[in-house]
Amino acid sequence: MGVLQMENDRDFRRIVGKVPTRDKEGNDITGDNLSTGGLRRDDGTISGMAYDLKFPDDDDGTSTGYNYVQHYQRSGK
Repeated sequence: MGVLQMENDRDFRRIVGKVPTRDKEGNDITGDNLSTGGLRRDDGTISGMAYDLKFPDDDDGTSTGYNYVQHYQRSGK
């Protein structure tokens, strides 16, 4: 994990989730950078929020995360 790896990985839980492939205008965002909160453009602004987040060890086939994409689309931001 490189220089920023924490001393003890036990202090963290891994998650899985989804990121959209298109922004709300329909533009392809698959080339944007994965970062905090989802996909980000080169200028650092968010192009697609991560959503449907869950812990893989808790996976029972249902989502445990809040659907930020639906919230984002409804809010019109």
